[in-house]
Amino acid sequence: VYQPSPGVTSKRTAIIHLFGGGFFTGNKNAGYIINDIKALAPKGYTNISANYRLQTEGSWPAQIHDVKAAIRWARANAGKLGVEPNRIIVAGYSAGGMLSLMAAGTNGRPEFEGDLGTTGISSEVNASIGVYPLASAQTAAGLFPQGQATPENIAAASPTTYISEKFAPTIFIHGTDDTTVPVTSSIDFFTKLRAAKVPTTMTLIQ
Repeated sequence: VYQPSPGVTSKRTAIIHLFGGGFFTGNKNAGYIINDIKALAPKGYTNISANYRLQTEGSWPAQIHDVKAAIRWARANAGKLGVEPNRIIVAGYSAGGMLSLMAAGTNGRPEFEGDLGTTGISSEVNASIGVYPLASAQTAAGLFPQGQATPENIAAASPTTYISEKFAPTIFIHGTDDTTVPVTSSIDFFTKLRAAKVPTTMTLIQ
């Protein structure tokens, strides 16, 4: 947990950061996350960098269960953290972006909750940020046990499946020259959310 810089007015908003790495590698101490936190803390945001299981540590849906557990923890400890329980945002990078979008699209869906950590608390997110996010689990088939990477299971793990008017407000940030996650993926997602009348914005970086 990284608290706002001393002397600044707190936004009373918690941002949970989820690292990238294609579900193969990475952890909550990633340098790009720390850099973003250093930029956000002086603006008054409380930041939480969270781990989730890699594909060698657990099969899907373990990863979204971990994210939901982090959200519940933040809400249960909102008073200690100095944030409002209705101001919890999830920001994810690449693979973590897929998880942030999944969290935004699965508010109120008990099949994604899991039973880790603090239970009996809402895991609803109030907004999400996708930084060059994976929009589909198609490229993360290794998340599934052998023989279970079926089209149906991949669709069920893909955030685009859950686009509706109930999707949490979302920000997309993507580089136009990204050769790993095509920028067209985020543009398509953004367009579909806007058509569903979900508050959404996009920043393209050249």
